[in-house]
Amino acid sequence: MRPFAIAQFTLHQSADGSPRLRMRDAAVDDDTIRTALLSVFGPSQQLTIEPLTAADKIVQYASDLP
Repeated sequence: MRPFAIAQFTLHQSADGSPRLRMRDAAVDDDTIRTALLSVFGPSQQLTIEPLTAADKIVQYASDLP
């Protein structure tokens, strides 16, 4: 995530391997971030990108994988 100018983000990987990125104030478009993340997690993963709200607790990286 370092190459992207994102004010705040949280990235969570579910037990099925699918990542979910929530972010606020990104200076780059979703498609660019999607391409970069899928190169790490695999192109077959279902990546969800959502806005990060003020009420969200910020945990930058989390995973449900064993």
